[in-house]
Amino acid sequence: MRRGDEFRAMGFPVEGPAASAQEPVPRLFVGHFQRFFTFDGLSGRKFFAGEMSIPAPAGLSGGPLWVPENPSKLIAIVSSNMESHSIIDSYEETTQDGEVTRGEIRRQISYGVCVMLSEVGDWVWDRVRNGGPVGP
Repeated sequence: MRRGDEFRAMGFPVEGPAASAQEPVPRLFVGHFQRFFTFDGLSGRKFFAGEMSIPAPAGLSGGPLWVPENPSKLIAIVSSNMESHSIIDSYEETTQDGEVTRGEIRRQISYGVCVMLSEVGDWVWDRVRNGGPVGP
């Protein structure tokens, strides 16, 4: 896999304010890999990850990723999101007594993160073949 390669993902996100009462909606997601890196997961585990050009809504996590040229080959599993931001504007205000406050207006950006199976494929297949747990 390389930066810019297209991927497809399948998920069942539930949306809206009463999300718990709604049925999941099957959706196909399309994006591009932006980079590959070692990700420090929320559980403290590190893994080789792909940064997706799309965020991963609830219901996409754990879903499969594949490339359009070979839809039967699983290449990654959606893991989570990584948050970033861009500064849209900054400001400085001075009160009458001379106190200066500074602030920024930021735009939040979410990138989906996926576990690249090229690094963990043998481990997963070992668990599948032996019927063992996939977790720790």
